[in-house]
Amino acid sequence: MSSQWKLVPVEPTQLILDAMTTERKKGNGVLQMWFEAMAAAPAPPLEVEGVDFGIDGRSVRVSQEAYSIFLAREAAAREKIEALQQRLNAADQRIDELTSPFQSRVQPWLMECFGPMIAGDREERNHRFLEEALELVQACGCSATEAHKLVDYVYGRDVGEPAQEVGGVMVTLAALCLANDMDMHAAGETELARIWTKVEQIRAKQAAKPQMSPLPGAYPQRTPQ
Repeated sequence: MSSQWKLVPVEPTQLILDAMTTERKKGNGVLQMWFEAMAAAPAPPLEVEGVDFGIDGRSVRVSQEAYSIFLAREAAAREKIEALQQRLNAADQRIDELTSPFQSRVQPWLMECFGPMIAGDREERNHRFLEEALELVQACGCSATEAHKLVDYVYGRDVGEPAQEVGGVMVTLAALCLANDMDMHAAGETELARIWTKVEQIRAKQAAKPQMSPLPGAYPQRTPQ
């Protein structure tokens, strides 16, 4: 018996069937039919060079070139996904910043610009708020005479409760902005972003401010303490 091997199809081809039928009609035995069937069997397909990788739960063989293209596109897609994720993270951070209370987002600027002592100085904060409030009404058409009359009027009344007065400031500021077609929230965000770029200039102005005075300003003759 021969020790040679041969790959054959799982299902017999028509050529194999025809060869076996011919030998049967000749009256030949099973062994001769087998030999003829093997001779008629097609050669197995050549193995395709390439790379096997899994897709959709099955193994697929592709050429090395196709696989290289796949890897390059996969790497490019991953880079795009990572860049998109970074943008999403930045957007989430910005959303968190904008949804945090405005007051809490002013504090880091105060601490960076002035330090805890001046940032928490109530007298200094009174003066700076009054200054900004006067500058606002001046910009909206209030005269100095009207402002002085209101100062005399307010200081001729009983002292109010701070929390209630803060509420009054917020309500009247909103009303003032509505009357002048301004968005108080947008204006606040714009100003907070602007003053973050002016930290050094504001520090210098604060250092030059005369001590024990409510007035701001730059005084070249004064040496910073």
